[in-house]
Amino acid sequence: MTEEYRLSDWQYGKTKKKGKGGVLINLSPSGAVEIREGLVRPKMEKETAEAIAENPIAPVKVKAAYSGPLCRYIAHHKTAAVAEVLLARPRAAQEVLIVRALNGVRLHDAFPALGKEAETQSAYRVLEEQARCFAAKLGFEIGEGKSVWESFPPPFTDELALYEAVRGLSDHDLAGLQTLLAALSFGQGNCERLDTSDSLFNRVARDLSVDMKNHWRPDAAFFGRRNREQLVGIAKECGYAGSAGQLSAYKKADLVNSLIRHFQTAKGWTHAPTAAVQKAQEWLPEAMLFPAVDPNVPAEVEDAADPVEETTDED
Repeated sequence: MTEEYRLSDWQYGKTKKKGKGGVLINLSPSGAVEIREGLVRPKMEKETAEAIAENPIAPVKVKAAYSGPLCRYIAHHKTAAVAEVLLARPRAAQEVLIVRALNGVRLHDAFPALGKEAETQSAYRVLEEQARCFAAKLGFEIGEGKSVWESFPPPFTDELALYEAVRGLSDHDLAGLQTLLAALSFGQGNCERLDTSDSLFNRVARDLSVDMKNHWRPDAAFFGRRNREQLVGIAKECGYAGSAGQLSAYKKADLVNSLIRHFQTAKGWTHAPTAAVQKAQEWLPEAMLFPAVDPNVPAEVEDAADPVEETTDED
């Protein structure tokens, strides 16, 4: 007995005269009852019967020529062979490395964020120009006025097309692109706090002798995030004012604008600097050091007291 909407004629055959057959009763979900007598099932291979149980025109399942474990075995040996040849072909190995890097690189959050600043600074502009340059070399132009970071690395959907583009680079450009990707993906870890530890980021910066005075100058974005008391302190440290009293009439906006002009003048100074200009040229907030110094965290003080000597009953 079955409960199908209709009987599938292909699944059954009629018995020959005087042959033995069965009776099939089908109770349709619609309530109709169908009875057929003298039916037999056609003979077929077990695999075929299973394959066409639901679909009479389904192809017969063919046993795989290579099993899963054997496929893995073959893939592993082919991988080792290609890797061995890549060892002897550094250029090809570099191409593969860059293709994989371009497909999976995660740019540091600093670059899209800095691109939104009203006034970009020199370090950022150098990196943005390099990204635009290499996008063009890979055959992907970024329109003027569009953020480079929305389109770099270039959005190749075809891995083979990307591979061909990378293969077309000169040795010099290939090395330059690899360097750029390393630079754009490296940076401070947690940007929501000062990095005051001996982190990899700080260690690399010190090994490279990075001095923020050569790459950054105080701007409106920096000063606008400081309160008035902090701005007064900066004004005294950088040579703009001798005392807080000189700034008593300044509102925060006045202080910000005055400090910006003071640092711009100091940067563009071409002859012997005055004392105030020299202070501005040498001024750097402690947070811009590697590692950063947090003024709210007191420096660790080592216990200089003499250790207490243990005594014994014999003393």
